[in-house]
Amino acid sequence: AAPSSRLLVQAAAARTVVRGAPAAGHLRPPSTVRLLSAASAAAAPKKKKKNAKSDISDASSAKDTSYAALKVQAKERRRITYQNHQDRIDRLRTRRSASPKSPKRDEFRSWFDQYRTRNETMDRKARQAGLPWKVRVCAVVERLPVILPDREEWETNYEELSAYLQQFGREYPKELGFTKEGPNLEAGERFDLSYDEIVEMLPDGFKPAPRETEADASGDIKTRDRKLKERIYLTVQGKDSNGAWAPFPSTYVNEEETILDAAKRAVAHAVGSKLLLYCPSNAPMAVDMYAYKEKKDHFGIKTFFLKVQWDDGDVDARAMKVDDFGWLARDEVVERIKEQRGEVPSKLYHYLL
Repeated sequence: AAPSSRLLVQAAAARTVVRGAPAAGHLRPPSTVRLLSAASAAAAPKKKKKNAKSDISDASSAKDTSYAALKVQAKERRRITYQNHQDRIDRLRTRRSASPKSPKRDEFRSWFDQYRTRNETMDRKARQAGLPWKVRVCAVVERLPVILPDREEWETNYEELSAYLQQFGREYPKELGFTKEGPNLEAGERFDLSYDEIVEMLPDGFKPAPRETEADASGDIKTRDRKLKERIYLTVQGKDSNGAWAPFPSTYVNEEETILDAAKRAVAHAVGSKLLLYCPSNAPMAVDMYAYKEKKDHFGIKTFFLKVQWDDGDVDARAMKVDDFGWLARDEVVERIKEQRGEVPSKLYHYLL
């Protein structure tokens, strides 16, 4: 048997000896005392093991309790996060009034995706048929804005507020050398002057030029002195167009010339050579394709739009080879194309100009 078992047997025997011991006053035998000490020493570790089991059970109970509390706390955090998310959605609905995002972009993409697919399909069919395209160029002659456009209401309010706040700007030490002296408020000086107040301060006899010209009032489209706040474009009416506007000078590109040279030639042929043009780029800004319905030497016409800017000069009425011309803004060009060709072709000029 193991040593601990032998000690227990000896302890039991010792207790039997003690029960049968003589009356008080008699001494116990030394062997009995040694057996009792050994039995107590053997029983002590067992008692300590029992206490260790109790400590482990208590720690396990505390751990289970803390884990359950953590689960409750995590669930509460998830509930609060979800509730905050729902509250934010409700606030956004009220703030944005459920308005769609980027409607102009979506409108453009809905048109452009179909337009690009149509052109790619025709180009692929031309390659399959082995037929070339007949290249044509349209010269988009542009006159840039002469004056700034009208300011929005928020722009006017911002400038007035900025001018007002400049009166109470920061003050730096004079030793720095860049201190800007503000207005003398006691003498009535101010920075936040309105447009009418500035006009009244101008010298006698000086009058600002009007933003609306006589051509705007009369509807004259053959002068560039109109629509000063916008870009206007040279449009022509061909002789064989039955009253329809082209709307831009155009011609077919020869084999020995570039698209830019063909565009300059188209403008000179249509309205004379007195117009001086600035050509910012050799690259066209757009392309449009038209396939012949009947089989010919070419699959169709591929028209490139090249933008050039008016620099100087005017239309030469004597050398003009077209029936009529006019300087029109974008909305006017689109409106005429819509009346003559329909809604779909006018979209190209709406996004082109």
